Amino acid sequence: RDTVIYNAMITCYSHNDDGNAAIRLFNDMRKNGFWPDNFTYTSVVSALALIADQEKHCGQLHCAVVKSGTGMVISVMNALISVYVKCAASPLVSASSLLGSARKLFDEMPVRDELSWTTIITGYVKNNELAAAREVFDGMEEKLVVAWNAMISGYAHKGYSSEALEMFRRMCLVG
Repeated sequence: RDTVIYNAMITCYSHNDDGNAAIRLFNDMRKNGFWPDNFTYTSVVSALALIADQEKHCGQLHCAVVKSGTGMVISVMNALISVYVKCAASPLVSASSLLGSARKLFDEMPVRDELSWTTIITGYVKNNELAAAREVFDGMEEKLVVAWNAMISGYAHKGYSSEALEMFRRMCLVG
């Protein structure tokens, strides 16, 4: 076994929606003296998003990521944002606190990719924070189709049909 094998297995568990097995293997990896890298943390954070339902889970893994030195790797940051917005949907947590953590991470990113933008926008939409989603959306230089769709869908599902229609019109003019 080596780090590459562990990473492959953790990723497989995560992609097959078995977050518990991925986390167990991650713990096994560390216990057996293998050093996790940014690929490991991207996969294990994604696995945590499948099972995390408490604020402390998000915070603990975020601390582990920071200690590992992979806290500024874009794929790891995207995965952490995803965990925070997913956990925010749980009835067991303070959604505003977790969304605040997700936004802080997003704002601290030195470089953002398409996944960064869509994760934070769809996260806000899924957690009924349309004003915050719109603020991030308006800050995008180049609007992505998935971001347009998230905003339109969010407005439509919340009964803001005129805003949804206006967003659709704007999207058609730009695209």
